[in-house]
Amino acid sequence: MTNQEKHESNERLAKVEANLVALSDSQLAIQRLMEQHERESSERFARIEANAEAVKDSQLATQRLRELHQRESSERFARMEVTDAALKDSQLVTQRLLELHERESNERFARIEAKSESHEDGIGELYSAMTSLIANIDRFIQGRQGNGH
Repeated sequence: MTNQEKHESNERLAKVEANLVALSDSQLAIQRLMEQHERESSERFARIEANAEAVKDSQLATQRLRELHQRESSERFARMEVTDAALKDSQLVTQRLLELHERESNERFARIEAKSESHEDGIGELYSAMTSLIANIDRFIQGRQGNGH
């Protein structure tokens, strides 16, 4: 082998070595990128799992709130029904009291009217008697005057 050939062979060997070093560096870089990708993927997956858990917790909280709202609405509706029934009962009692008051008032007015008519008759009789008495007194006075008194 000649020097030229040795030199060319050494150059090729140096290029191959350089290529091997570059390949090794590339493999290391790829290895590091793969590790970084795996780490980032794991972190992303952990965040996704945390978000999924948060969504699940949120859904559970929403469901609990719905159940609580439904229960409270049912209780309110039940109280409203009781209040409505009590109001209807109160209205019935009020109506009965008004009817009783009206009946008693009508009876009292009827008694008052009967007494009033009785008093009117009495007043009429008293007026008639007074008129008669005054006429008799007038005649008595005139009779006494006619007799010289």
